[in-house]
Amino acid sequence: AYEIRLSLVGSEMCIRDSPYTGLFQSGSNYGIARLSWAKAVDLKAGTPWLPGVAFKFLRNGRKSANFMAMTSLLGVNTPNFFANDVTNHVPDLGTSADFITKKLRSTFAKASDWPVLLGLSDVATYDENGVQADSPVFPYRLIFHAPASVRSVLETDDKPTDMPSFILSHSVFQKPVTAVWSVWAEAFPQDPNPIKIAEVDFTSPLTTSDFGDKYLFFQHQRMEDDISLRPDWFAPANQELANQRSVPNYLYPNRQE
Repeated sequence: AYEIRLSLVGSEMCIRDSPYTGLFQSGSNYGIARLSWAKAVDLKAGTPWLPGVAFKFLRNGRKSANFMAMTSLLGVNTPNFFANDVTNHVPDLGTSADFITKKLRSTFAKASDWPVLLGLSDVATYDENGVQADSPVFPYRLIFHAPASVRSVLETDDKPTDMPSFILSHSVFQKPVTAVWSVWAEAFPQDPNPIKIAEVDFTSPLTTSDFGDKYLFFQHQRMEDDISLRPDWFAPANQELANQRSVPNYLYPNRQE
């Protein structure tokens, strides 16, 4: 059996200029990021690596705010964890999806009508001090874009199969790193002009953790929560997913520098 190993790192979300509420307004100084390849690396596949990151930001007297981000459920063709943007709205499966991945999606669909989309309204409900927003204002989608200075660190022609060993072999990640990702927000489905609202810093070295591998959990917020507060998103979000399902392997385009 393949045991997926994960890397944990202290993180903070530094808000730059945001129209949103909760943690999207206050930012967070106390967070954990968990980086992983979400499945065993199959070097025979055209897209062997499946990068994903989960965030947990602590709030005083409230449950933590959690969200996850990936590039694609079908994987990517580079082991460079930061080469592609990641998002909390993973593209829906297109016509080329394999049986196992389709089966995984169908399992998620038992819990949500929007199985590839994760909500953000809870993140916008309470700030870092636990203060509740009267009327939460939250983005439709987040985009995490690594700058060239971060992307270049993991450029390689090698084909690693163990993510922590690969990342930790680079001294850059053995110490805190600022501006690992810039965070861009779409205000509504298919927003053509997302705005930069934050940066994510790593506040500690990356490390492996048996606790993080086995006992640390990140709660998924169902997209239904967001749609209930923003019913105007229902139809355009459905159309966006239908468009993605109509192509073989849809990927959101990476942001340009």
